[in-house]
Amino acid sequence: APTAVSTLKADQIQAMAPQAMAGMTADQIKNLDPKAVTGIGAQQFNQLPPEAMKAMNAQQIQNLSSQAFAGMTNQQMAALAPTAMKVLDAKDLNAMAPQAMAGLTSKQITAIDPKAIKGLGAKQIEAIPTSTISAMTSTQLKSLTPEAISGMTKDQLAVIKPTQASSLSVDQLKALTKEQVQALPATLIKSLSVK
Repeated sequence: APTAVSTLKADQIQAMAPQAMAGMTADQIKNLDPKAVTGIGAQQFNQLPPEAMKAMNAQQIQNLSSQAFAGMTNQQMAALAPTAMKVLDAKDLNAMAPQAMAGLTSKQITAIDPKAIKGLGAKQIEAIPTSTISAMTSTQLKSLTPEAISGMTKDQLAVIKPTQASSLSVDQLKALTKEQVQALPATLIKSLSVK
């Protein structure tokens, strides 16, 4: 019964076999005590059905350990509500596998705090869909480390708008290869006001 899981404690969840998580329903996830989700590990998280992930609220997401996010799949990522993305921090994003980033949507990325964006690495950035990169705010792009920027694909760089690029730093631009710079649209290069 969905309400039966509401009494589970973190240590009980931690003791559950990862395969047991695969049977969790959205109603059960919705009824989990936000404190109890601290018991979910990466292997358990990996087994949660995307339909159940949709039911996770922001408080539950916030209470997950950064290590739990290492088990996230791209289908689970795509299932998360944009409001849940607001509570992620840099450690959470850094723990996520690049494959999980392939499920990141435009609505989700715009909800992520720019301070949290700093947790993304080059491989994670490379895996983010081009349409999602184009939705990033200039503040979010500015928050990316030079190492993360170096992971951008030519297709991703080609969709960056002049309004987004205006905040790129010298260090970020220096991290780009010759091939990456060549992928930048001419209108974007004209708009750069590097400080």
